[in-house]
Parts: sequence; structure tokens; C-alpha cells
Amino acid sequence: MAVKKSTKTTQGGAIWYRKPLQQFTDALLHQKGYSEQTVQSYTRDLRQYFAFLEIKNIPTNSQISTQLRESLSPIWVKAFLSDLYETHEASSIARKLAALKSFSKFLLRMGELSDDPLSLIHSPKQEKKLPVFLTINQMRTLINSLPSETVLDKRNKAIIELLYSSGLRVSECANLKLTDVDWSSQSLRTLGKGKKERILPIGKDALTALENYLKERPLLLEKRSQKNSLPPPHFFLNRFGKTLHVRSIERLIQKISASLPELPNVSPHTLRHSFATHLLSNGADLRTIQELLGHSSLSTTQKYTHINLENLIEEYDKTMSRLKDN
Repeated sequence: MAVKKSTKTTQGGAIWYRKPLQQFTDALLHQKGYSEQTVQSYTRDLRQYFAFLEIKNIPTNSQISTQLRESLSPIWVKAFLSDLYETHEASSIARKLAALKSFSKFLLRMGELSDDPLSLIHSPKQEKKLPVFLTINQMRTLINSLPSETVLDKRNKAIIELLYSSGLRVSECANLKLTDVDWSSQSLRTLGKGKKERILPIGKDALTALENYLKERPLLLEKRSQKNSLPPPHFFLNRFGKTLHVRSIERLIQKISASLPELPNVSPHTLRHSFATHLLSNGADLRTIQELLGHSSLSTTQKYTHINLENLIEEYDKTMSRLKDN
């Protein structure tokens, strides 16, 4: 569904929902500790919903509190979700509903609503998909394919080695600072979801890749346009000596993956899944993996037991097949 930019205004000419939406996103960032990527997604989803209301010519009210109550009517929310079913996957619809539900609960806490109008609306059923991961041999193929001639080559290899070695989220990798790496203990410090701090080990291969990149990192700083400003504190920089952002990391891994057709599509999350799966296969317990990944719930980590079970079944079938052939 095409999103039409909302122009409905209240007194003073401002978009009527701008202030409560800004308050909501500030709360997600600074109180709830949501990632910027999640907050941006929620913001887009809510703006899409308000644009939908405008297309449907829902009348505006001069009182923002009244307008908020009317706009979050379950009737309109269900109509919005129904409108999405032909063009969106269940996971996308579920996220948009989650954004609306979070917004509704926020307004309830702020006293703008007397009750939660969306409490009885349930998310659509989603097909449970197991995480995509690389086998150890596939992981070896990926790493061995990486060139290490230029400073950008060495940076890219350091990123992939680190994502796999420590199981970082891509946002945690992008936000990594030089001061977050403890070379003496071969570990790093990261702030995950909810601003929860984790101390993670760095494998020997990843540590070597980080050191090789760090030696040539000054070459990137030389390309900065603002020579007099303080250099970025972040570990990974782009070709212009500025902070390398999440989307750039995703693109560079996507480009590397496209050059290796023998492997499944690789993303930063694929490397994180591979990290967890290989740990489990080598005897690590779920609680340890949960702490390393920064999962708030053990149930989130338990999906890796399904992967391991499928691997065992596959190996069993292969073994039985060989026995029959003999």
C-alpha cells in the first residue's frame, strides 16, 4: 500500500500526531533502550497507519487527546491490518501491530487513554522459520574467500570474523568503539538491547583480523574531509574516515555473499546464528549461549536446539542409508 504523506493538522498548522509520536520514540530510545533501527521501523509503521486514516478521511479533532482515542479505535486498526494482507507477509503485519500496541500502551501510561483499546487484537499467526546458518565448512569457505590486500579488505574481514567470533548484532558491531576492545583479556564490551552490557570473548582468528585492520585504520582517517575535528571513536570506519553504519555493513556482507553462489544468502544475522549453532553443536549449554547473545528470554535461545536436532536427524538418515547400501 502506497503511503501518502499526512497533511492533516491541528491548531497552529502542525501535523496533529507529531508531538505524541516524538514523545513515544524518545521513550523507546532513552527509557526502553530500543535500538535506533527498531525505533525507525516503529515510526515508519505508525506514520503509515496515520496516512491510512487520512486516506479513509477520518475526521480530525481540535483536541489531540480526543483525536488519539478516536484514531486508535480497534475498528480502524483492524481495517488497516486487513488492507495489508494482500501485499505484506504476516511478520511485517505483526510488527506494524506491535508498533500500534506499544504506542497505545505508552499513551495509557501518559494518561492520554483511559484503557488500552488494542489489548484484544491478536497478532497474525506466523510460520516459525528456523534461523539460516552456515556449516563450519561453509564458514571456512566464506572466510577463505576474503581478500586482505587493501585497508577496506582488512576491515571487511575483521567485521565478518568478529560477527562470527562473538555473535554480535550488526548494530553492536557498528557501535563498537576502540575503547570497547580489551586486548589483554581478548574480549570486548558491548551494549545490547535495553542498554544491557555484555562482555564477550574474541577468538584468535578474529583478534588477528582486528589487529591487521587496526594497523591500517589511520589510512582511512587521512581521507576525512574535516581534518580539524575529532576522529570518530568507532572501531570500523568507511572509506571517507567516518563511522561505518549498520546499513553499510549489511550491504558489504550482501555483496560478498553474492560472489559466493555455493553458499546460502549470508547476512550479519546469519553469522550470529552460525556462532550460536556451532557453540551448541560443540557442547555449550543454552544458558551460556543466552548470555553471550544477550537474549532476555531463554525461549528465544531455544530455537537453536531445533536446528541441532535437525542436523542430528540428517546425519542419522545419512548413516542409516550407508548401512543399507552395505
